[in-house]
Amino acid sequence: MTLGCAYVSYRYVETPFRERSSMKSTLARIMGLSATSIAVIALAAAINPRLVKPLPDSLTRYANNAEICHGKMVGNCIRGDKEAQRTLLMLGDSHAAQLNYFADIVGRSIHARIRVITSSNCVTIPGFDTDRIPEDGRKDCLNQIAESEKYESGADGVIIAGMWQYQSASDKFMEQLDKFLSKAADRNQQVLVLAQVPMLSSNPQRVYRANSIGFNLPASMNSEWAAANSKVKDLVSRHKNATFLDLSSTPFFAEVPIQNHTLIYQDTHHLNEVGSQRYGEVAIPFFKSFMDRVYMSKASTSGVGSTLSHTE
Repeated sequence: MTLGCAYVSYRYVETPFRERSSMKSTLARIMGLSATSIAVIALAAAINPRLVKPLPDSLTRYANNAEICHGKMVGNCIRGDKEAQRTLLMLGDSHAAQLNYFADIVGRSIHARIRVITSSNCVTIPGFDTDRIPEDGRKDCLNQIAESEKYESGADGVIIAGMWQYQSASDKFMEQLDKFLSKAADRNQQVLVLAQVPMLSSNPQRVYRANSIGFNLPASMNSEWAAANSKVKDLVSRHKNATFLDLSSTPFFAEVPIQNHTLIYQDTHHLNEVGSQRYGEVAIPFFKSFMDRVYMSKASTSGVGSTLSHTE
C-alpha cells in the first residue's frame, strides 16, 4: 500500500509539478490522492480484523493490574494455594509482576501461598537504588519495599525475579542483591532467583498476526539478556542459600513468542497471561526441589550454592 501511494504521488503530483502544470490541476490531483489514501486506510482498517481477530486480554497483558500488588498493595497479595500453611515471598520488578498467574500454578502444585509484591523498574528489596529509575516510580518503589520488609522474616523462602538486562547494569543494585542474599542466609532462608525470560527485538504481536495469515515471520532475538543472566547467576552462585533457575533453553522457549501455536508474550520482554501460566507448568518440578531445600535448611545450614537448569 505504501509503494502504491508513493507511485500515485510521484505520477500525479510530483511529475506534473515538475512539468509546471497549472495550480488548479495540481490541487485537483492532490485532493484525488488524499481521497485515495483515506480510502486505502479505511479499507485496511476494515480488512485487518477480518484477517486475524483482535487478540483477547489474556494475550495482550500479563495480569489484570487492578488485582495484583504491582506498585500498590491490593489485599494480601497472596497467589497460589491460599489455604496452605507454608508461604513464599516473591519480589521484583515487572518481570516478577508478570508471574502472578505463574505463582498461582506453582503455588497450588507445591501447596504453598506465594505473596507477590512488585513495582515497575524496581526490584523490591531493601537498599534498591531508586535514583536511577523514572522519578514517577520512585515513591511506589519505596512503598513496596517497605511492605515487602514486613514479610521477609516470616517467609519460608524467597523468590526474586527481574529484568536483569536492566538491573544488573547497576553496580549499586548488584551490591544490594548480594547483601540481601547474605541477610537471607543469616535467617537460614533459601532464595530462588529466576532468570530473565528471553527478550525479543521484534514486536511479538506483529509476528503472531503475520504468522496467522501464513507469512511464517521469524522473531528476532535481543542479544543482551543472556549475558545479564550470566552476571546475576555468578553472583547468586557465591551464596550457599541461593539458587539460580534458568529455563530459557527449555522447549517452552524454543519458538518464542509462540508456544504450541499460541502467543505467549505480551511485548518484547514480558510473558502474557497464557505464557505466565504455561511457564508455571514448566517450572513446577524445580519449585518442588526448591521447597525440599527450604525445609532441609531448617535442620541444617550446610550445603553449597547451586544452579538449576532444565537438564537437572
